[in-house]
Amino acid sequence: MNIPATDTIFDIGNWFLQKANDEGWFLEYEKLNHLLFLSQIYYAKSNQNNILFPAVFVCDKKGFCDPNFNYIIDYFRANKKTIILPSEISKFLDSIWNKYAEYSIKELNTLIKNTSSYIDNYIPGTTNIVDINEIVGKFYNPTQTIQTTNKHKDKKLLISQNGPVIVSKWQPRKLTTTPKR
Repeated sequence: MNIPATDTIFDIGNWFLQKANDEGWFLEYEKLNHLLFLSQIYYAKSNQNNILFPAVFVCDKKGFCDPNFNYIIDYFRANKKTIILPSEISKFLDSIWNKYAEYSIKELNTLIKNTSSYIDNYIPGTTNIVDINEIVGKFYNPTQTIQTTNKHKDKKLLISQNGPVIVSKWQPRKLTTTPKR
């Protein structure tokens, strides 16, 4: 029997959303799904294949995700319910956050899609359910395969009506004084 460490995927998803909010980040759904997948895999790897949260992961063209989570996450964003997790789970999630939060979605896509777990499970044009225990056995630490860009590390991120934007100091362009003919 595999008893999960937390009750639902929403506990962990909400933890990541709160962490991002506390640090002034907007956490995109795709990146959140990557963080959830990586936390599930690494938790199972370090805890004799015991899972962090109950979930059904599918493999599709975007990577691995729990499709049910995608439909309900808007509720948690709107209600901002605070969930308190046991300290050992929070410490574990901090390690995942500290390791992967700086990665862009493109970098996380590259990281996950270059694993044998993804290559073996992705069938173009389909969404197939994957066995998490099989993935844990094949998953390796791919952090050496990509470099983080960190180009926006010291920039301020705000949310506009069109989504997240990087805020920078206004620098007007110089006008030429030569008249046009």
